[in-house]
Amino acid sequence: MQIQDQVKLRNIHLWSVEDYHHKIENGLLTHDDRVELLEGIVSHRSPKGVSHVIISRWIAEQFRERLGEGYYLITQDPITLAEQASEPEPDITIVRGSMFDYIEHHPYPEDILLVIEVADSSIEIDKKIKMPIYAKPRIQDYWVVDIKTKEITIYRQPLEDSYQQVQVAKEHDILGPLALPEITFQVKDLFPQGT
Repeated sequence: MQIQDQVKLRNIHLWSVEDYHHKIENGLLTHDDRVELLEGIVSHRSPKGVSHVIISRWIAEQFRERLGEGYYLITQDPITLAEQASEPEPDITIVRGSMFDYIEHHPYPEDILLVIEVADSSIEIDKKIKMPIYAKPRIQDYWVVDIKTKEITIYRQPLEDSYQQVQVAKEHDILGPLALPEITFQVKDLFPQGT
C-alpha cells in the first residue's frame, strides 16, 4: 500500500526529490524540522528514545569494526530514491565506496548494500510504509530491529513493492548482510546488555 493511499486528504501536493532539495537549499526546511520525504509526502520523523539511540549506535559500532575498505557506514543520513519520490533517513545504511563518493549526492539504490531501521514506536511505519519504499528500487537487504521483542526482521529478494523472503531472527540466530557474508552476528549481540 502506498503512503498516499493512507493519507485521507484531497488536493495534497506531492513533492519530488528535486522539490525537496530545493526547499532545503533555500532554508525552507532545516535539520531542526526533523522530516524525511516518503513517496512525495514530507513526513515528521519519530522522536528517538534512549533505547533507540543506544541500540542504533551499538549496531553501527559493531559494523564499523568489521567493515573493510571499499564500504562506508552512514547513520541517520538521507538516501535518495528519486523514482519513489523519497529521501528517507534510515538509522543505518551500508554503502559501497567511501564518504568522498557522496560529496555531490546522497547514496542511490545501486550504492546501497544494507538498510537498517531501529524501531520502537515506529515499528508499523518501518514494516508497512518504509518496506515497500525500499523494495521498489530493489534494495536487496532491509532489516527492521524491534527493540521491544529483541528480534530482527530481515527482508530480501525485492519484487515490485514487497520482498519475497521475510525472516524473523531471534536471540541465538546468526545473521549477516547479503553483500558481506564474512560479517556475521548473533542477534543477541546486536542488543547491548541493559537495553
